[in-house]
Amino acid sequence: MNKILEVDPSIVVILITGYGDIELAVRASKRSHQLPVKTLGEQETAATIKTSMQLRQSKLELQELRTKQKVLMADQNQPFVTIIGSSPAMQKVFSIALKVAATDANVLILGENGTGKELIARAIHRDSRRKDEVFISVDLGLSANPCLKASFSDLKKALSPMPRKTVPGASKRLTRAPSSWMRFGNLTLSLQSKLLSVLQNRNVVRLGTNKEIPIDVRLICATNMPLYQMVREGKFRQDLLYRINTVEVHVPSLRERIEDIPALIEHFLEIYCHKYKIAMKRVSEDTLSRLKKHDWPGTSGNCNMPWKGPSS
Repeated sequence: MNKILEVDPSIVVILITGYGDIELAVRASKRSHQLPVKTLGEQETAATIKTSMQLRQSKLELQELRTKQKVLMADQNQPFVTIIGSSPAMQKVFSIALKVAATDANVLILGENGTGKELIARAIHRDSRRKDEVFISVDLGLSANPCLKASFSDLKKALSPMPRKTVPGASKRLTRAPSSWMRFGNLTLSLQSKLLSVLQNRNVVRLGTNKEIPIDVRLICATNMPLYQMVREGKFRQDLLYRINTVEVHVPSLRERIEDIPALIEHFLEIYCHKYKIAMKRVSEDTLSRLKKHDWPGTSGNCNMPWKGPSS
């Protein structure tokens, strides 16, 4: 039995003996689930096996939950990939992000593809009072309506309360208080209405029930879509826009912060020279001048460094 449990501690052992010895029972019960004697009847044996199988399943589910929790916490606490930047444009972004992180205000992050919107969102969460909670990422920027509904349903499930005993290490609050990061823009008017209702009422209704479940969530939204123009064209609800952009952060493109290009070049040269095991390279002034004139569509200055705000 001891050898079996060394191989897999989650295995439930049923030890059967012909001797109802108390000392043996005590020794075995420290590691086994049951210690039936050989004289057990058919029903008792079946019940013992069924109970053991249920216990085994519970152990596996608990192990899976703990594994998921470790992954979530590792993802949340990792040294987030961030943006290199000392230009005035980036200093403004850092300053706003640091100020809003300490509040519970909803944040709307605008910027072109690749400008680092999600990195700013994660940095805001990491410096907020919800930093010990899960950072939930929901991508609503899908074209297929069923997929959008599924994503919205997943969000509702993620924000629903859970009894403390089912969540290892859960806080004393009855509801989770995560930060939710949403990528959206082409959300249908119908789903916009549903999202607005959730944000206004601060509750959700699970599918198949009529019971309202209160939620506590801080929403951080981002898009590369022209929301204000979409409002004028009737493609995006103005009341939803007001609801999600309590604080608005515009992440500039690289062409709006060309002062950061030399630092970015040096950073990436160091990374790839090390990766490919070649001598450190440098760029000429002519090359640097040409790079500064490039329009850099969909480009951000991402790096593997912790985000530390204006001083980074």
